[in-house]
Amino acid sequence: MLSNMGGGHSQVYPRALCERVVDQIKAEAQIVGTRIDEATLATIVLSLCKNLKTPFEENLLILARVRRPEYTRL
Repeated sequence: MLSNMGGGHSQVYPRALCERVVDQIKAEAQIVGTRIDEATLATIVLSLCKNLKTPFEENLLILARVRRPEYTRL
């Protein structure tokens, strides 16, 4: 999902970290039966990663969970 994101940026973000966060959020959504917009979720996680000076996985998960209404589909 993150393969086409981040083009044109000179700074490199830890792709594996972003993918783990996206995968974890998707797994959580599946457990509770929530549908998500994967493209929106990926955009949010990448944006969070860019804006944190030191993007740790747990911090990204917490911040992504807070923004759940933005990527949850009804």
